[in-house]
Amino acid sequence: MVYDRAHTRDIPKLGGMVKPLPLVAVGVIVGSLVSMGMPGFSGFVAEFPIFMGIWKTQWLLAVIAAISIVVTASYVLLVVRRVFFGKMPEEFEGHITPINVFDKIALALLMVFMIGIGLIPTLMYPWVQTGVRHILVLLGGA
Repeated sequence: MVYDRAHTRDIPKLGGMVKPLPLVAVGVIVGSLVSMGMPGFSGFVAEFPIFMGIWKTQWLLAVIAAISIVVTASYVLLVVRRVFFGKMPEEFEGHITPINVFDKIALALLMVFMIGIGLIPTLMYPWVQTGVRHILVLLGGA
């Protein structure tokens, strides 16, 4: 959505997009927290069992993976800061249009799912269980 309005992917050339695109900024921040695997978001539900399982057998690998979360957080938050905060370049002043209703609905739904699955992971249980059951049968398990 930022690219559609600014027509650039060059992060250093962007800035101040939170003012014309506040919902996009919130959506990117929520998506960033999901990608970092923060508690309360769907990424945590996906990553935590993996970390717990690997901790039992390969604790060093788990520590390395946990450090990668910090690295991910630093570069993702840096991008969020550069794109959405700070001063907007003069070339974009007054030229960045707000998102339309369909974009707002799409962002809101994505955020609801990313937060909803993080807070109530059992919502996904029936779908995951159905897929896992077939894989276990193929592998000779349950």
